[in-house]
Amino acid sequence: MLHQPHNRQRCGRSLLRPLLSLRTVWPAAADPVARVGRIARTAGPVSLSRAAGRGAEPAIGNWPLQGGDLLSTGAGGSAEVEIGSTLLQLDADSVLAFVRLDDQQIVLRLRTGSLIARCRSLEMARQFAIECGGLRVGLCEAGSYRFTVGCDSIAATASEGVLRCTAGDRSWFIAAGKTLCLHGDGDAEHQSVAAISDEFARGSLACESSSRATDAFRHVSPQLTGAGDLARHGDWYETQAYGAVWFPRNLPADWAPYRSGSWAWLDPWGWTWIGREPWAFAPFHYGRWACFRGAWGWLPGHPVQRPVYAPALVAWSDPVEAGRPPCSSQPAADWRPLEPHEAYAPTYRCSGRYLRQLNAPQASSSEQLGNVGRELLAMVRTLARQPVRLRENTVGG
Repeated sequence: MLHQPHNRQRCGRSLLRPLLSLRTVWPAAADPVARVGRIARTAGPVSLSRAAGRGAEPAIGNWPLQGGDLLSTGAGGSAEVEIGSTLLQLDADSVLAFVRLDDQQIVLRLRTGSLIARCRSLEMARQFAIECGGLRVGLCEAGSYRFTVGCDSIAATASEGVLRCTAGDRSWFIAAGKTLCLHGDGDAEHQSVAAISDEFARGSLACESSSRATDAFRHVSPQLTGAGDLARHGDWYETQAYGAVWFPRNLPADWAPYRSGSWAWLDPWGWTWIGREPWAFAPFHYGRWACFRGAWGWLPGHPVQRPVYAPALVAWSDPVEAGRPPCSSQPAADWRPLEPHEAYAPTYRCSGRYLRQLNAPQASSSEQLGNVGRELLAMVRTLARQPVRLRENTVGG
């Protein structure tokens, strides 16, 4: 039997009560995107060129990806990217650009090399577009697809599902089990999938079989990036007070959230937590943490169709410093994980609608959710003048 974490009711009410009468509104145009990607795994030489234009840097696991980023693999390198329940696998000597990654559409551009996309959601499939040289591809169904851009040819394969391909004024529907090859001279031909079975394809299939063995998204939305790793690295328990709670396995006795990792400054969010554990994406950018008899558990909250990404769900000892651009490798303020039902107040600009969606999984009622956007808008603005006081369970600094 799981016992309730300490101070849950006191902490949740203490943040929300003083906000009930505030009514400030900010423009919706300031909202960051709610959906991001994640570098799930890398092997060998893999580099990331960020949208901010800092040049190529070694790719780091659990790094958030956004529109404008560019991922490259060298000889013998490979990378996996997750966007919600969709898995992208990049082969060696490949370059993949994230042209657009937002709440409405995902547009990728494969400049060279091979990419396998495994999309489990029909909704997400219809939002996907992949540019391969002169060939533009849309996903008509959830399924498994492969794309290859070579020196003198382009190939699009539907292992499962259906593709719609266009090149100039020509278009094709590629059914499951078929490949479209577009040659440099403009000729197009269809092949069977059996003609494409190399080490990259076999390794990808083995990874997919392992992933399907667990019901990774039973407790969370399939749009929640990073949730696919949770079942392999922890256990779920049902609680009366909080619903589903996930407990990570094989951690030191003194482990606590937001300790094992580092901070990075990413626009437009500011300070962003990069967890070191292999599963450390979803539990640090969604939901809340609570300590049950000395064991930390992650609470995703009420299920929502489209969870909103946050850079780090923590409370700051000095939000003024936490919201400023970096002058060192970490924030000039202490932090602690937010508790169940405790509202998150970003240090970046956003609208009331965004705040309501961001905190929706933690709202205990529809009435509280209706108020939280108006309340937090004023708090976000006044935090810079009135730093909050950190409670005793600070875990970083």
